[in-house]
Amino acid sequence: MELGYVDHQGDNSHSIHLSSTSNKDEHDAASISMTATLNTKGHLVLGSSREFKGFSREVDKSILKSIWDRAGEFFPAINNVHLDIDEDKEIRIGHRPYMPDGKPVIGFVPDMSNVLIATGHEGSGLALALGTAEMVTDMILGDPGRVDFTPFSIENRFSVFFWISPFSLEFMATLHAAYQFIAQSILDGNWNAPFGNS
Repeated sequence: MELGYVDHQGDNSHSIHLSSTSNKDEHDAASISMTATLNTKGHLVLGSSREFKGFSREVDKSILKSIWDRAGEFFPAINNVHLDIDEDKEIRIGHRPYMPDGKPVIGFVPDMSNVLIATGHEGSGLALALGTAEMVTDMILGDPGRVDFTPFSIENRFSVFFWISPFSLEFMATLHAAYQFIAQSILDGNWNAPFGNS
């Protein structure tokens, strides 16, 4: 897995550098990071891309081509394999919640003492998973923990503007969509399907 992203040049033939900030001018740019793994069926899974532009689940073929080309830089044998994007391939698109300051939100929801959230990790979810799990465990058990929880708390971290900004609506919509997906998957009896274990 690559640590970071490189700019993607789309059909408009220009590239915009993405930083960790939430600069509006950068939100329409896409960037690519090479990730490669095998799923539970032994199929090669390549990724990934990052765009800060809403909730579209439309496939951008130029981004798929950039992911393929980037993987070829790490695995030269891929360059000898023809990629037909129009073939029946499995393409997964997901939404990654992110926070304006770049840090995840980990902690209890204000005025809801029995609800704890850990979200907003964006592209660092795997890297931060163990630390997040340790923090959540400490919070649930009421232990002080080795890490100061304050920088990750939603309380006193964002201004009132945060709660009425469009970002807040996107954040809440992402949480709601995730909840609906999980609930429906459980009701349908295919909860493991998204993870390839069905």
